[in-house]
Amino acid sequence: MNKPAIFCLLFSFCCLLLHAQVTEQEYVKDYALHDLKDSLPAGQHYYIAGLNSDNVFCRPEEFSIVRRLGKNLAIIHVERLTDSIRNHLRFLFPANNKWKLSPRFSTSPTGKGKYLIRLLNRKVNTLNKHKLTVLYSYQNSYIVSAQQSVLPAGLLADDNVLFIDNHKSPVVETVLNGMDLSTNKITAAHSLYPAIAGDSLTASIKENLFDTTDVDLTNRYISTGLASSITESHAGIMATLIGGAGNSYYTGKGVAYRANLTSSDFTNLLPDSDDTYSNYSISVQNHSYGTGIENYYGADAAAYDETATRHPSLVHVFSAGNSGDKTSDTGVYKGIANYANITGSFKMAKNIITVGSIDSFYHVLPLSSRGPAFDGRVKPELVAYGTDGSSGAAAIVSGTALLLQQAYKQKHGHLPPGPIVKALLLNTADDVAAKGIDYQSGFGSLNALRALEENQAQHFTFDSLSTGETKQYSLQLPANAVNLKVLVCWADPPATPNSYKALVNDLDLQLVNTLTNEIHQPLVLNAFPLKDSLQQQARPGRDSLNNVEQVTILHPGAATYQVQVSGRDVPQGRQAFAIAYQWDTLNSFTWLYPTKNDNLAAGDINTVRWQSNLADEQARLEISYNKNAGWQNVGQTNISNNLHSFTVKDSFRIAQLRVLFNGNYFYSDSFTVSKRLGTGVGFNCPDSFLLYWQQAPGIQQYRVYGLGQFFLEQKAITSDTFMLIPKAGNPLYYAVSPVIGNYDGIKSYGFDYTTQGVDCYIRSFLADLATPSTALVRIELGTNINLRYVTLEKQYGTQIKNLATWQPVTSTSYTFTDDSLTQGLNLYRLRVVLTDGRSISSDIQTVNYLNNKNFIVFPNPLRAGQTIKILTSQLNNYQFILYSSLGKKLIQANLPDISNEIYPGILARGVYFYAISLDGQVVYKGKLVAQ
Repeated sequence: MNKPAIFCLLFSFCCLLLHAQVTEQEYVKDYALHDLKDSLPAGQHYYIAGLNSDNVFCRPEEFSIVRRLGKNLAIIHVERLTDSIRNHLRFLFPANNKWKLSPRFSTSPTGKGKYLIRLLNRKVNTLNKHKLTVLYSYQNSYIVSAQQSVLPAGLLADDNVLFIDNHKSPVVETVLNGMDLSTNKITAAHSLYPAIAGDSLTASIKENLFDTTDVDLTNRYISTGLASSITESHAGIMATLIGGAGNSYYTGKGVAYRANLTSSDFTNLLPDSDDTYSNYSISVQNHSYGTGIENYYGADAAAYDETATRHPSLVHVFSAGNSGDKTSDTGVYKGIANYANITGSFKMAKNIITVGSIDSFYHVLPLSSRGPAFDGRVKPELVAYGTDGSSGAAAIVSGTALLLQQAYKQKHGHLPPGPIVKALLLNTADDVAAKGIDYQSGFGSLNALRALEENQAQHFTFDSLSTGETKQYSLQLPANAVNLKVLVCWADPPATPNSYKALVNDLDLQLVNTLTNEIHQPLVLNAFPLKDSLQQQARPGRDSLNNVEQVTILHPGAATYQVQVSGRDVPQGRQAFAIAYQWDTLNSFTWLYPTKNDNLAAGDINTVRWQSNLADEQARLEISYNKNAGWQNVGQTNISNNLHSFTVKDSFRIAQLRVLFNGNYFYSDSFTVSKRLGTGVGFNCPDSFLLYWQQAPGIQQYRVYGLGQFFLEQKAITSDTFMLIPKAGNPLYYAVSPVIGNYDGIKSYGFDYTTQGVDCYIRSFLADLATPSTALVRIELGTNINLRYVTLEKQYGTQIKNLATWQPVTSTSYTFTDDSLTQGLNLYRLRVVLTDGRSISSDIQTVNYLNNKNFIVFPNPLRAGQTIKILTSQLNNYQFILYSSLGKKLIQANLPDISNEIYPGILARGVYFYAISLDGQVVYKGKLVAQ
C-alpha cells in the first residue's frame, strides 16, 4: 500500500472515530496497516474494522463483531480473510488489547487483584491457565481473584477475553427516613384493589441482610443461603418499603405487603445464579446500592441484560444513585455538571428499571442521579418518592412491580413477561420535571394506581418480529380522549462490554392517523454532549438508542390510529416486544388520597391528592367533620397542582373533602381523622397480663388487635380503656385503634407486652440513700386496676415490719422516706394485694448504711455456712485479707463493688483477724469471730 493511500485511510479512520465521539486511536497496533487484499498476520485475530454498513449480518465462520466503537466502526474477531468478508469491510487495523479494559480500570498497588472479566466463550480453563480463582460467575461473566495486584501476564492478550474491569465494592445509597405512599398513588391502589398485595410472589433484596425477625416481615422471609452475614438497617427499610405488613405502625406498611422476601449478598455484583431465581420463584430483585459514577457498559450490565433473556418474567430495579450534584470525569459526558452521574456500570443495563427520587410535591431532588446513560439513552427511567435518596424510590417501584405481576397472573394464570411490566410502569407514569421524557425523571413519576388500572383494562399487547417486518394494531379513540400515550418496550440482547452504544436489536414505533395519514414518531432527547443540548425538550423523531420508545398525542380527538412496530435491525433472533397504551378522559377529576381506608393525622399538616385534567384554574377545597355538613374552607389551590396541604382539626371524627371548581363539587370518600393512642402494659403476671390505652374524646369503642401468622388480627371490641388477657393461646404482640362510626381510626404502635418493663403489677421498685442517714423508696405500679392495697415492708433479721400502706390505691406512683436506718443492710419489699385476695411481692431492694464508717464487715459472729459481707463507702482497688489467730493468711480477695460477699469455706470456731488494704497499705482492720 502506498503512502498516500495509507494517509487517506488514516484520515478516514480518524474521522470515523471523531464521528463516534470516542478516542479509540490508542487501540491500533503500532505496526503497518493491513491491506484487505493480503492475508492476515499470524496470531492476529482482533481488528478495528470500518464497516460498509451498520447493518452487518455475517455467519459465525466469517467474522464476529465483539465491540461497537461507532456506527460503522467495530472491533471484530476474524481468523482469515475471504471475499465474502472483504465485501463487508472498508479497512482493517490490527488492534492491540487495550480495547478490552474498562475506562475505570486500574491496577491495585498492593495485595491481591480482584477482577470482573467477560469471555468470548464460557471456558473456565481460560482462567485456570492464568492462575485465576473464580469467585463467582454468571454465564460468560466472571468475578476472579489473582495472587498478585498486577494483571496476570498474558490475560489481556488471550483471544477468549473480551473485557476486564476491577471488581468494585458496593455501598448502600442514603437511608430513607419517613414514607408517603400516597405520593405514588399506592394508598389508592391498596384501597381500590385490596386483593392485590403481592400474594405468593417473592422479591429478592440484593444488599446486606435485613432483620428477618422484624414484626412487619413475620413468617415471610425465605432463606436461600445467599444472604450476607452482616445485618443492616438500610436493608430493613428496603424490605419494609417493598413488603412490610404495617404491624409495627401504619408507616411500616409496604407496597406489596403480602409478598415473600429473600436476601442476596451484594458483594457479588453479578446476577444470582439461574437456579436461585428459578428455585425460589424470585420475580423482582431490588438493588439499592452503587459503586460511584461510571459511564460505560460493563460486563455486569451485560450480565443483567442477559437475565432478561434467560428469565423472561424477572424484573430488576436499581436505584439511580444520590450523586445528582456530581460531575462525571469519564465518558462522552465528561465535565458536564449535574448530568451523567448514575452510580454504577451495572445500571447502564437496558432491561432493568433505574429509579431516581422525588419529594412528596413531585420535585426531582437535587441529589437524585441524572442521565443520560453513557450512550445517550434515557436514565433514570422512573422517579418515585424518596426524600433521603433513591434507595427507597427503587424499593417502591419494586413493590409496585410485584402488584402488577400478581394482577396479571390473576387474569392469565402465569407471570407477565418483564417488558409488559416495564411498559405499564413507564407509560402510566405522571409527567414531572421537564415536559415529556427527560434526563432527570425519565418517563415520569410512578403511578401505581394507573398502572394497575391499565393492566386490568388489558391495555397492552405482546408480540414479536424480525428485521424488515412490521406489526400493526388498531386503536380506536373516543371524542373525549386526551393525552394519548403509546409505548413499546423490549428485552434487548446483551451488548458486548465497552460498546459505544448498548442497543443491539433496533425496533421503530410510530402512530398513523388512518383518516389523515399523519405520522407520529416517538419522543427523542438530544443526547449531544453539551449541557444546553441535554436540557432541550424531547421532540418527535426516530430513536436508535433506546429499547423503550413512546409516542404522545395531547389532543388525539375521535380517531382511529394504527400502531406500527417495525424491525429496523434485528441481528439477533426474533425480537419479542410489549406495547402499552392509555389515554385520559377530558374534564375528569378523581380523588386519590385520602380514600375510605385512609386516616388524616389530627392536629397536623396533611397533604391531600387528586388527579385531574380540568382547566388550569383556581379551585376551593373544603372539609366537613360532621357527616357531609358544616363545610369549612381550607384553602384556594390551582386544580392542576393535583395536591393541597392544610392543618386538620385535632379530633376523632369521620370527615369528607370536596373541591369546588366552576360551580361543580367533586367529593372524596369519607375517611377518618384521628391520632395515635398511647398504650401500655399494667401488669404481666404468670397467667395473665393487662393492656391499657389512652381514652380518646368522643370515642365509645376500641378495637384490640393481636398478631396472627402474618398480620394483626382483631381480638376484641371493648368500651373499656383496658383489657385483661389470659396468656394461654394468645400472641405477644398487640395494637389498639379507636372505632369511629363504621371505621377504624389509626392504630397505635404495635408492641410486645413482655418487653414493656412491667412485672406482675410492679413497674419499678427502687431504694437508695437520699441523705447520709435516710433512704428514699420509689414505687411505680403498672396500674391501680383491681388493687385493694399496697404495703411497703422492711425486714429486721427474721422479722417483717410494715412501713406504709396505701388504701385505696388511687395512684400508680408513690414514694417513702425511711429515717430509721440500721447499720449494714436495710432490706425493703413491696407487697401488692388484689381485690380477690391474692398477694404479689416484689424482689428485695437493699440500702447499705455505713453510719459514717468507711467499712463494715458482718455478720460478726459468723455462723457456719454464712458468707462474709463487706460494705465500702466508695469504689476503689481494695483487698480483703483474713488471717488465723496465729497470723496465717487464709483468704485474699478483691473488693470490686460497694457491697461484696466472700465465702470463707468451713472455718473452725475461734477468733480471726482481717485487714482491708489499698495499694499495699492497710486502711482498715478488725476481728471476726466464727461460731
